[in-house]
Amino acid sequence: VAWSQPLAEVDEDRAVDSRDSSGRRLAGLSPALADGVLVCPTGAGAVVAVDLANRTLLWAYEYPQAAQSDAVVLPNGIRMRRGAVPVAGRMPGNLPAGREGATARWLDSTPILHAGRVLLAPGESSDLHCLDLRRGELVWKAPRKERLFVAGVIDGRAIVVGRAGVEALDLENGNVAWHRQLGGDHGSPSGRGIL
Repeated sequence: VAWSQPLAEVDEDRAVDSRDSSGRRLAGLSPALADGVLVCPTGAGAVVAVDLANRTLLWAYEYPQAAQSDAVVLPNGIRMRRGAVPVAGRMPGNLPAGREGATARWLDSTPILHAGRVLLAPGESSDLHCLDLRRGELVWKAPRKERLFVAGVIDGRAIVVGRAGVEALDLENGNVAWHRQLGGDHGSPSGRGIL
């Protein structure tokens, strides 16, 4: 090991081995790099940035985590959706989430870095956050609503895929530049396009 940098120390209830953090355990977290800044999501209500030239923490940004309104913790510590009934051959926690449950969070939490901005769509947050890459300060945020993931950035606009359409958000202020509705009820988009 040439060098290392601790990123975060999380509370016990957010630790990976905690019964209450199953979403964090199952979510993949990938860092992103631009202009010598490595942006690292933690999956625990914060993202940190490391200045690779100095090998030091540059900034940390905390955001509120969305509450799981449909989840209950049983006396034995098992977390399951409210109203879930065991089905032969399957444990309650493995029941299909249904149309709403499957898309009740951001599907991709990889930070997107573009033109000095950081776009964050953390799975545990109900907002899309846009930060300044060098300072880690919030530039704007927008509620998730029916949005599923940020596909990328083109011409200063974040292309965001939603359950029923695609839209472009201005990278400077978060305003909707355009919106295209998907025709008919064909379900949620699947797969992942690349920009």
